[in-house]
Amino acid sequence: NAAAAKVGKESLHGDDYDRAEVAAEMIHAHPQLDGAFTNGVPEVSIFFELFGIRQKVRIDYLKIRGFGDLKTAANEKRRPFGFVCTNAINDYRIDMSMAHYCRGRSLLPAMIADGLVYGDHDAEWLKKVAASKTFAAQLVFIQKSGAPLVWSRVITPHPDNPLYTIPLQHIDEGLLNYKNAIERFGGFKKMWTDDADVSELDPSDMPARYHFDHVAKK
Repeated sequence: NAAAAKVGKESLHGDDYDRAEVAAEMIHAHPQLDGAFTNGVPEVSIFFELFGIRQKVRIDYLKIRGFGDLKTAANEKRRPFGFVCTNAINDYRIDMSMAHYCRGRSLLPAMIADGLVYGDHDAEWLKKVAASKTFAAQLVFIQKSGAPLVWSRVITPHPDNPLYTIPLQHIDEGLLNYKNAIERFGGFKKMWTDDADVSELDPSDMPARYHFDHVAKK
């Protein structure tokens, strides 16, 4: 731990390190995932503005025709792992983060052409990235506990793909709400309050089970 701290790093617990190694082996053993995190560049950051609001994208692993994003998912109830992963995508709106990453990735050609690339990088390799007009995001999930199962799906940023366009719409709505709140409350010095109307509680406000638990029993 002391040696790691001297170089600005933190040591992994032995169990975490061992699990990471097993997970890597599982990914490499999968015939369609073996190259998901090879022949590319890790931890690539992209900065841009949207609606006047600063944005950041942090890509796990950038490749010429896309990027890989590694996730973990707990499965205490031992359900089919694909079911667990799709629920995680829905619950944590991972579709939104992937759409956001795809949007950032789409800006790379213009940024590279304008010389807006910083840090240690391979200029020739980045030119190949910029030349690739078609790309996709690959989600790779690893089961956090139990067997180190892996599950993966691809999201292609295409105007006919609702798993790309709908998240983008929700991102834009959220950013515009944020921008409007800044203007409405005059910045960040005042508390942002929720002034929704107070009205009579209506049966339609209650969850569906309220009817079965109380009303239907009468």
